[in-house]
Amino acid sequence: MFEINLLNKTDSQTNFKKKPITDIIKQKDIPIKNDNKGNYILNSIVFLILCFFIYIGYNNNNNNKYYYDISPGNILSLIYSDKNQVIDIKTDRNKFIITKDISDIFDVNKEQSYYDSLLNTKTYVSVKENNKKIYFMYNWYNHKDDNWNIEKLYNVMKKSDVLTSEVELFKNKIIMVSEYNEMINLFNIFKSLNVLYIFKYEIELFENKMSNINYYKILILPND
Repeated sequence: MFEINLLNKTDSQTNFKKKPITDIIKQKDIPIKNDNKGNYILNSIVFLILCFFIYIGYNNNNNNKYYYDISPGNILSLIYSDKNQVIDIKTDRNKFIITKDISDIFDVNKEQSYYDSLLNTKTYVSVKENNKKIYFMYNWYNHKDDNWNIEKLYNVMKKSDVLTSEVELFKNKIIMVSEYNEMINLFNIFKSLNVLYIFKYEIELFENKMSNINYYKILILPND
């Protein structure tokens, strides 16, 4: 018979040394390393970047919508006056600018406030001695479309039953002389054709002292 005394076994695999309780407490106080902390920071950065690009895209879409809501024909209808004429219209880079003479107006500030409220926009006034002008400025942008060019637009205008004024094509630009109402019709036609932003405009008033009818010289050019 063999006696097995486990309590007296001196083999190295069963020998152990008890740790002091202070060492055990210290081990419990050591915080567990959080491997997810780095991933959390990285994910937060990626999320913020995505939010930034979504914000930019949203603003661009809103801006384009705002541009497309602009109707020069409607604006010209609202600011029409027998005495105080629109004297200049042009596109300048990213602006559509209408200039109106208000020299006969005594209180220009009141006139400006009226138009700001009427058009829901911000106007600008210039006063030089007896010359007073008010500027209507709207955001604008240049759009390119391979389906349209000056020659095609000219042919559409020539065939239009709405436009009655003579239209000429000269050196890759359209020249037209029209009354105020027909100029409104012109912009309305361009808006309906979705070509409003494909071309740029230079329009000026012809003062006609021999008649009560004023005409406008209209130049329509391709965008650069």
